[in-house]
Amino acid sequence: MIVLKDQNVIAGSLLIALINAFGNPKRKNLQDDGLEERDLAFEAGLLSPMEMELTKYATTKRGKIVYILEKLETQGLIRFHVKTPGILYKIFPTDQGQTIGQKLMEPWYMKIFHAIFRSSI
Repeated sequence: MIVLKDQNVIAGSLLIALINAFGNPKRKNLQDDGLEERDLAFEAGLLSPMEMELTKYATTKRGKIVYILEKLETQGLIRFHVKTPGILYKIFPTDQGQTIGQKLMEPWYMKIFHAIFRSSI
């Protein structure tokens, strides 16, 4: 099983990769089609090109990735759509997921800037 700290890092990586993909203007099809879980894991840096092969992914990494994606769904940050039952999920960000993903991508100095000016108001 993945350690809790690792789960949080992986969940953050998945959410950031999803927000980046949906924010890319060249990938308009994602709004309707969603992003496959395997492609999302690859874009988050959790899979190597060799692990992208469906049989290798399904036998070695899928359970861990889906477990973390289910936690993100429980928190209301993403939503699943079944592409083919039991094979791959299509992933979409929720509005809350978009907001949190944007905050995760914010540079560290902007977080300090916002904290200073929020506290002075």
